Parts: sequence; C-alpha cells; structure tokens
Amino acid sequence: MRTISSPDGFGCRFRVTFPRNITKLELSTCEINSEAWGTLCALHKLEVLTIKNCSFKSNEETCDEEWELANGDVFCSLQFLYLESLNLVNWRADETNFSRLCHLCLHECKLLEEIPSGIGEIPTLQLIEVEHCSESAVNSAERIKEEQSENGNDDLKLRIVKSRSRNHTSKRHQRRGPGLMMKNQIASWSHRSMS
Repeated sequence: MRTISSPDGFGCRFRVTFPRNITKLELSTCEINSEAWGTLCALHKLEVLTIKNCSFKSNEETCDEEWELANGDVFCSLQFLYLESLNLVNWRADETNFSRLCHLCLHECKLLEEIPSGIGEIPTLQLIEVEHCSESAVNSAERIKEEQSENGNDDLKLRIVKSRSRNHTSKRHQRRGPGLMMKNQIASWSHRSMS
C-alpha cells in the first residue's frame, strides 16, 4: 500500500499516514495547521471530506481561526465537503482549490464570516447547504446564489436553515438533522462506487 504522511500537520506528536487511494475522510476533534493541507490535497482520489469539531491554526499568530488554501492546494477529486461545528472565522479559497466540488454543507459554523465568493465559480457545484451558521455566512451564500443566477447559472441550489435562536425552524427541519441531504448523497455515492 502506498501512503502519504503528514509530519505534525494535525497538531499531534506522531506522524499521520493515509492510504493514497482513500476516497472518504472524516477529521474530527483535531487541530489542523497549514502544513496539513498539502498532505490532504495529495490524496488524489479523495471525494468526500468531513471536518467536524476541529480547530484551524495558521502560521501567523492570530486569535481567529483561519483556513487559507494556497494556490497549489487543489482537491482534484473532492465532490462533497462537509464542515460542522467549527470555530472557523476566515476561509480563503477559490474555484481552483475545489475544481470538482458538487456539494458544500456548513453546519453550526457560527463564527464564519463568509463563504469564499470564488466557491460559486466552481462549474460542478450543484448545492450549498448552510445550517445554523452565522448570519454573515448565510448572506454570503445568498450572494453567491444571486451572482450565479445573474450569470445564467440557475442550476446552483441553496438550502438554508437558520439558527434556532433567531428563527424557529419547522419540526421537519429539526427531525432531518444536520446535513441529511449530504448524508443521503454520500450513501448513494458509496453504493455506486461499490457497484
């Protein structure tokens, strides 16, 4: 098995090793620093990435958590990106970083200032889900949808579930839980991949 290792890219004292042919990855309750992105981008078959309850550390000493992808950081096969319960404030990326992304789901990213506008330029993007996130993140998703509609891209769908503290969500949304649409699509994708 060929593997890819990340020396201390995940805030731990040991080397993290991934199989090169991995298609799904969930990072949960870890610290991700800027060196980790090159390692993850080297997973050329990665199609589904879930990041939950993780913290982002940049090389610069700032108080805010930031995720900045460099020009060379490209997730070449990534189709589903699910971000949940992050204290992420700034996210800097564009269409070149996620060239095949189909579905973006943000759940409980309450400090996120905005979704990078370049995400809307991804030609394969079909759906953005924003659930219980900051008002500014919701506004940025709406701007992306509006800009894409103005440019003739009416295929991009937007699903917003506002925070329960500001608006009471319907019982239907409460029962559905976070990212149900994405989880169903991942299950469907997994089934097709195994066939």
